[in-house]
Amino acid sequence: MMDIKYKGWNKHQPTTGQKLIQKNINHPILPFREARSITTIKGRDLAWRYLLKALSKHHGENCHSCKEEESSMHIFFECKSIKQNIDSIYQKVCKDSNNTYHGPWSEKVLGKLLTPFSSNLIGAIMESIWYRRNQIKFNDNTTIITENQIIHKIKKARDAEWDRTRKIVEKQLRQELRCTDNRESINRTASIKRRLEKFSHNWNSKLMTINIPEHFIPYCSYNTNYS
Repeated sequence: MMDIKYKGWNKHQPTTGQKLIQKNINHPILPFREARSITTIKGRDLAWRYLLKALSKHHGENCHSCKEEESSMHIFFECKSIKQNIDSIYQKVCKDSNNTYHGPWSEKVLGKLLTPFSSNLIGAIMESIWYRRNQIKFNDNTTIITENQIIHKIKKARDAEWDRTRKIVEKQLRQELRCTDNRESINRTASIKRRLEKFSHNWNSKLMTINIPEHFIPYCSYNTNYS
């Protein structure tokens, strides 16, 4: 049998740059698990690449917007040409959605991937910043990031998650109707309520809510916030 000389082969060993990210976001480990709650593929990919220090860019190249040295942190959090606008959008969406505000737009927000809404807000902003950067670099086309663009991306992620939730609830409702055992029926009802409450907690806000189908209403509790 072969001996494994390196005992930590199956553990992630952060690089110097990754350790700096951990320090800046005040997180004991890099939040890869939390980043999974970003449901848009591009937003999740950018968050992962940022945490891995693996963005597809040329080392030592200058930013095409402000001409300063382009680092990963500079692109998303420090570029003077967009920092004020992005911070304003981030704060306004947090306020309008009644979402917990975690300070200004900075690298520290990557340590606050707490709910699907906040995670997808961060992912949507990172996706828009990266798209703008590439438009300037490759097409010489300056695009403006707006609040409506960010909200539209979040709503698309929310709608996709609602479709999945609705299909599961519809299946559970059919199973409940066929159920003959009273205890099992009570358990299925409780399961449906928990699933609707979870979606409401994660996604519904003052900024946007889901119009719930009428046959779901009996399963909504006071903890379920739907329009």
